[in-house]
Amino acid sequence: MPAIHVFCLPHLQVAVPLGSGQYAAREDSRLNDALTVAAAVSAFGASAKAKLSAVISGAPEDQLRGPLETLVKALSQIGGLPADAVHLIGETSLADIKTRPDYAATVHKA
Repeated sequence: MPAIHVFCLPHLQVAVPLGSGQYAAREDSRLNDALTVAAAVSAFGASAKAKLSAVISGAPEDQLRGPLETLVKALSQIGGLPADAVHLIGETSLADIKTRPDYAATVHKA
């Protein structure tokens, strides 16, 4: 049975299965950089809020680009992909269906 990752502030621990439904918790230094979906979404929200509420205003949609790219990268890592596996390409034209979505996603090493 694989270890279960448990987020415990201020550090991360791993619940190591001992059998019979029992687990022992131990700190795992490899998990110090681990992410959770909740943490990634929270960071996205904080970054987007800061950009959208800045004193200097820009195009609102454009202010989401950086936070969104960071969120997608974090979610791809949470999903088990390498850090450089997913990239968003902005304003990619899809001529065959006559549209240009805000982003296209490329996935490598999946």
